[in-house]
Amino acid sequence: MMKKVLTIAVCSLLLMAGCKGKDQKTQDKDNAKTEQTSVPRPDNEAIAQMVKNMYEDIGKSITNMTETDFNEKYGSTDWKNTVKAVNEHDSKIDEMGFFEADPWIMGQDAGDFSASDIEVGEVDKQNGTPVTLNLHNMGSVTKVRVIVVMDKGEWKVDNLIDLTNDFDWKQSMKEYLKK
Repeated sequence: MMKKVLTIAVCSLLLMAGCKGKDQKTQDKDNAKTEQTSVPRPDNEAIAQMVKNMYEDIGKSITNMTETDFNEKYGSTDWKNTVKAVNEHDSKIDEMGFFEADPWIMGQDAGDFSASDIEVGEVDKQNGTPVTLNLHNMGSVTKVRVIVVMDKGEWKVDNLIDLTNDFDWKQSMKEYLKK
């Protein structure tokens, strides 16, 4: 009998030590906290910050950086290859080429440039993640969708879509190249 009581006491102590003396409700809460902290940070925050930083950088450097610089710094490999193909095509013609405006600023000139109301859509590493924002340039506001993709371990811009004027830059470049 004494052996049985001693065994129960030891088991109870081991059980209490495993729970650190906490009741089941408290233990469940602690387990939930551990699960929450082990979940990776959503990419939405990283994507929103990247787009915010990108447009702040473009706004600061608009006078001393060119469209080519923006393509190199922020563009995905596919975006850069598409732009390169358009520029090569345009170098062989005598008339005005495809780029009558800068896709990064949604215009020919820039002044008082900024982005606001940045909203990241559902993160889709396969097809690109949409980021919608308002682009302020020289007193006008253009609603823009930026498609970002993971490219060589970094979030990069794969397309720029002018929602205000219904103009998909990448799709239009690809159609232009087919002509």
